[in-house]
Amino acid sequence: MLDSGEREDEVVHVARRLIAAPSENPPGDERAVATAVIELLTERGIADCNVVAHDPRRPNVIARLDSGRPGPTLILCGHVDTKPAGSHDAWHHPPFAGVVADGRLYGLGATDMKGGVAAIIVALGTLRRSGAVHRGAVVGLFTADEEAGSALGAGYLASSGRLSADAAIIAEPAGIDDDWQALFLGTRGSLLFRVDVDGARGHSSLEDHHPGMSATMAVAHLMTALDEAFRRSPGVAVNVGATITGGTHYGVRAGSASFRGDVRFPPEMTHAAAAAILEQTVARFHGSHPEVSAKVILDELSGGPFEPFSVGARSVVAEACRAAAADVLGRAPDDAIFPGGTDSFFLQGGAGIPTVPAFGPGCLREAHQPDEYVSLSSLQAAPALLIGATTRFLEA
Repeated sequence: MLDSGEREDEVVHVARRLIAAPSENPPGDERAVATAVIELLTERGIADCNVVAHDPRRPNVIARLDSGRPGPTLILCGHVDTKPAGSHDAWHHPPFAGVVADGRLYGLGATDMKGGVAAIIVALGTLRRSGAVHRGAVVGLFTADEEAGSALGAGYLASSGRLSADAAIIAEPAGIDDDWQALFLGTRGSLLFRVDVDGARGHSSLEDHHPGMSATMAVAHLMTALDEAFRRSPGVAVNVGATITGGTHYGVRAGSASFRGDVRFPPEMTHAAAAAILEQTVARFHGSHPEVSAKVILDELSGGPFEPFSVGARSVVAEACRAAAADVLGRAPDDAIFPGGTDSFFLQGGAGIPTVPAFGPGCLREAHQPDEYVSLSSLQAAPALLIGATTRFLEA
């Protein structure tokens, strides 16, 4: 069995190999990184690796470490795709180089979430070498397409009946601003929508002679009203103006316009309740401005709508993560709800597997931007945390 120092060096090496295998989504092609995952697992003696794919360019990898004795099954899950790098000129460190500098590992997906995937791979290898899986089984689940809705990843696996376990831990970043900031036991749902508006088209110079509300002005009022309405509910994140389009040119009062919104809501609120706030706010606006029409379209990603999910604070998997954190970090982080979405929508929502949605290295604030990084201290602690949570869960 590797000592802690060797394991810390190993996880950085593994993460660099994963970062070097591009898997930007869109356009979406995880073949290179899936090959790297299988090679890294095989090098660590994990021979039971299977590729499952609805589209051959979008492979999911399922690896199994089985004790051969009865007991529970735990999934350790990580997605292998990333957001696009964007312009490489915006990066001080090349996005696929895996540069180590200033106590950080830089690269596309370093925190979201190839660092977490690396930790799972190292944890599985260490568990195999040490013989620490005395009962039940551990499944490494490496999914495609998470960054674009998971229809070809966890969504496909859940809907096709390929996921079965007693619990799951997703190694998404367990920090927002600080490493291992919280024990995230739930994830917020999402309401994605578009509002199409028709207003009073006309000549700009006649506004004082024949007044009317342009579609773009109506959009401004509606966006403000929706922002205020959603912010009255605690735990809700609002991005009403995700996109805005409308108008033609100077001299023309806009006759049509449109905007998209993205609302994330906690487990205390359902998707239907969030949609009702949207519909009621738009209806009130129309009642005050009958000359303006507004049509609401629920504009979900494939696999949606996405309800929020949480796992019990005293569930076996939550207690296992809490105990592992106390042992490795010297503290048990406070329970919290993960701000973004994860594959728990499908593991728990689709396959009915109680899922901890984020228990991995990194901070969410560093994701989806140039010079993405994960701190070496967070990354190096991650395998021990996953090993500790796994052994506690299987022995409970």
